[in-house]
Amino acid sequence: MSLSGEALLVELKIPRAMRPRVAEIVAITDELCAACLDREYAEVGCELIARLARKRPSPLARGDARIWAAGALYALGRSTSSSTAPSSRT
Repeated sequence: MSLSGEALLVELKIPRAMRPRVAEIVAITDELCAACLDREYAEVGCELIARLARKRPSPLARGDARIWAAGALYALGRSTSSSTAPSSRT
């Protein structure tokens, strides 16, 4: 995704009421991905957050933005590692 800011939020079809909240959460995930992960995680994380923002009512409206950012990246990491790593469960 080469767009940024408001244009990105519009392209992802995020409702107007949720755009400030989503921008706050995406800023946190982008910062973490730049420091510890890669651009692909940032892009997929943004898409995941956008999907949650489009739900009615959006769960993102409540709770701490840092927790939502961490939860989104954790879920992505778990789904990625479980599909690429051998299972440790027998």
